[in-house]
Amino acid sequence: MNLRPSSSNKHGLKKGEPVEIVHGHARMAPPDNVPVWDIDPYDRSVMLDQAGFGRELLKRGPFVYFPKYSILACGRYEVVREVFSDWRRFSNAHGEGMDDLKLVPNWRPPSIVLEVDPPDHNKTRPVIQRAMSPKVAGELVPMLRKSAETLIAKATSKPSVEAQAELSEPFICEVFPQLVGMVNRDDEKAKDYGLMATNAFGPDNELRRSWLNKGAEANIWINQQTKRENIGGSGFARTIFNSVDAGDLSEEEGRLVIRSIFSAGLDTTIAGISSVLLCLAKNPDQFEKLKSNPALARVAFEESVRVVTPFHSLFRTSLGETRVAGIKIPRYAKILCSLPTANRDPRKWNEPDKFDLSRDIRGSVSFGYGIHSCVGMHVARVEVETFLTVLAEKVEQIELVGDPVWLQNNAVQMLEKLPLRLRPRKDG
Repeated sequence: MNLRPSSSNKHGLKKGEPVEIVHGHARMAPPDNVPVWDIDPYDRSVMLDQAGFGRELLKRGPFVYFPKYSILACGRYEVVREVFSDWRRFSNAHGEGMDDLKLVPNWRPPSIVLEVDPPDHNKTRPVIQRAMSPKVAGELVPMLRKSAETLIAKATSKPSVEAQAELSEPFICEVFPQLVGMVNRDDEKAKDYGLMATNAFGPDNELRRSWLNKGAEANIWINQQTKRENIGGSGFARTIFNSVDAGDLSEEEGRLVIRSIFSAGLDTTIAGISSVLLCLAKNPDQFEKLKSNPALARVAFEESVRVVTPFHSLFRTSLGETRVAGIKIPRYAKILCSLPTANRDPRKWNEPDKFDLSRDIRGSVSFGYGIHSCVGMHVARVEVETFLTVLAEKVEQIELVGDPVWLQNNAVQMLEKLPLRLRPRKDG
């Protein structure tokens, strides 16, 4: 399924203001003093080497221009933070992917949570924050712990496990639909929908097209699951519908919010669990710290998603001519923000490639920054913190027993395979 107009189509953001559309957004020339980097950032070799891509991006300056897609990209910490945090200059409402949602039709209705700016953003954000508050997240621990204990006990009883398929995915696919309050669980459709949604953030490449085709059935499924009759008596979705009944949202807005919650809470949290398992397997000294002090579970998660940031590419769109780091940015420029690069910028972080549980992790952009930071981060933290607490209590040693395999994805760093051996603790 390809809903993009051809590159020769003309559209207008405002009456009498025509723009040329290329790759789903307004064409732009490279700004003065911005190096042109003639690579495809969505090439498989680049997407699977975010660390190498980031090092080169940092060297080239505060911004680079990719002629293949007519976009800017930034990776330096202070630049990414400025672009992410200033919604008055850099919009989410034009889309967090390469498409400009004000110019071209999208494969789904825009998110009324992530793809809006104030004042519209002020309507939905408080509703979600009530549904997914730290207090609500904390009440979920017994259910999360039970699921983690079952999966980890099974894993420690086997000579080895494929951790992505046997730990990360089943944990989140079991607990998250329950947290949302969805009655009808379908792990394969849920995963397909998540992969379709994240790959759709990228350009009109084969990966995007194949997932939009493959995920079409999952898209129909998720639309059905957000209906009132498919929501149970508790969970985030029930709280959202309570807000609908109170007049805070319309019925359709409530369903769109539930869809956004589900989209945001699946793939990235699965990716986060696998990333922290990989980091602990590669750094046994840090796992010893965690075992000695399970209260470091949240720190371990935060540090792992700094080292291996789930979202590798998110976009903002400039609303007018502006300057960042001395560079003049034209109006309606699409800007790729490389979050993994910002999280490994040595200007911000000492020994940025090191996984270190003693690090002061404040300032990480793993969950975004500013008013559009991840609304589900409190829940994700509790999910992974609970999983890691059980891991520290039950597992003596984590070993890699094969090479990790990374999944190619237009927006997310995610493992496809993670072969591990988990040796049980004798006192666990």
